[in-house]
Amino acid sequence: AWPIPGTGNSPLTNITVDYATGSDTNFTMPFTTQLVVLQRNVTNLSPFTAYRFRVTLHNAVGAGAPGISLQFMTCAAAPSAAREVTVRTASASSLSVTWLPPATPNGQLLMYQVVRFPSLSPGEMTSSVVTSESLMVTGLDVYTQYSFTVRAFSADSCNGDQPLPGLVTSPATGRTGEQIPLGPPRNVTTTSNEDGSLLVSWLAPRAELLRGQLTSFRLYFRPTLEAALADYEPVPVSVGEPSEDGRYSYHLRNIAAGTAYDIKVQAYTGAGGGPNSTVVPAETQAVTTSSGSSAGRVAGIVVGCVCGVLVIIAVFLVCKHHRRSADSTDKGKLYDTEDGWQGETETTRASSSAGGGRQQRKNGRTDYDDEEEDDREYQRQQQQKKKKKKENEYVGNIPEAPKLPPQAATPQYSSPPSQQQRPASVDLVEQVPEWLQKEVKTKRESERRERGESPRIVRPPKAPAVDMLEKTETFDQGASAQARVDLNDYDY
Repeated sequence: AWPIPGTGNSPLTNITVDYATGSDTNFTMPFTTQLVVLQRNVTNLSPFTAYRFRVTLHNAVGAGAPGISLQFMTCAAAPSAAREVTVRTASASSLSVTWLPPATPNGQLLMYQVVRFPSLSPGEMTSSVVTSESLMVTGLDVYTQYSFTVRAFSADSCNGDQPLPGLVTSPATGRTGEQIPLGPPRNVTTTSNEDGSLLVSWLAPRAELLRGQLTSFRLYFRPTLEAALADYEPVPVSVGEPSEDGRYSYHLRNIAAGTAYDIKVQAYTGAGGGPNSTVVPAETQAVTTSSGSSAGRVAGIVVGCVCGVLVIIAVFLVCKHHRRSADSTDKGKLYDTEDGWQGETETTRASSSAGGGRQQRKNGRTDYDDEEEDDREYQRQQQQKKKKKKENEYVGNIPEAPKLPPQAATPQYSSPPSQQQRPASVDLVEQVPEWLQKEVKTKRESERRERGESPRIVRPPKAPAVDMLEKTETFDQGASAQARVDLNDYDY
């Protein structure tokens, strides 16, 4: 509004009003009014902004000089929304919220209102009022996601600095930090497989006790019998996709078959491992030998076969040694002859009759191994062929006994004379050719084999018995007495 100014000796035609903000020298002429209008509302001005207004009069000659500018301040308005709200993890129970002030505060900023509420589950909304552009929120749940909104307030300069609420920001979310789980894995079970392995399965800790992102598991096992001496052996288990019923599992291999074990499981988050589950007893199955057995079982079979062969060899050697010892003690001594080793027990040798005769064997054959018996049988057959050929040439051509040299007359006697009564010059054994003794021996051995008798023990020849001479013969001194030798009395 303005008063009626001077006319300047000419009637006034109209009035113009222009304004500028702050120290700006460029005035804006929003309107021209008639002379009769002494006031006018200026709209579309910015809130909480200083303006300078001036009035210019016009007459028929033209525009006069502008009047003195007057400064005015518009009232404050509601601010715009805060900018770039960010939520960061400060700890397992606190979050840091920061933002930038509104681009257009429309007045003097008075305060900010920060509202917090759980993101993934319904919960109570909590409001905090701050005058700065940041807030540390504490006392939150571990590893929980929260959402935050921020609203700015300006002071109403035209109404006693009452707060004017601005626009609310979009929710910004953040999650508190992790901690180790408070609960152990649940419902641990084991299944024994035929290959000696164990299938261990379990459920993850409860969500409210997990307190972090599940990163891995750790399975511990040890033999039950070594519980007082051995520590648990850990096996890291990665977190894969659980089964349809939410169970995780691990195939525990390379453990002893037929053995009792203690099993327990531990869950891990980014902050570390939680408590262990309850110890669960398990026992692996005894592995049976099959075509698809592992390398360890095959090695065991090979070692067993080698040991078996060694035992058989040892038993064979012991039996052979025992048989030789028995042959040397119970079945008499063995004598090495040209026909090989032959044996005969002393107890089975039957004495010949008093008048001389061939000795008979009474007991059975000597036991030999099958291989030795086959070899000797072959040798005997070969020897028989050679000996029979030679026998046909010599047997039957026994020469007459050589004539005795002249000796003194010897009286007749009815009983066999002793060795001292015989003439010293008569040696009947030496007068039997050696080749004939061998041929006769060979023939008799062949006859024994044909009758199924065991070979006889060959002993050195004894002196011919006195009664080998006919008791009716006498030795005449100077006469050529002939002696008839009975070769059956020789003990070969």
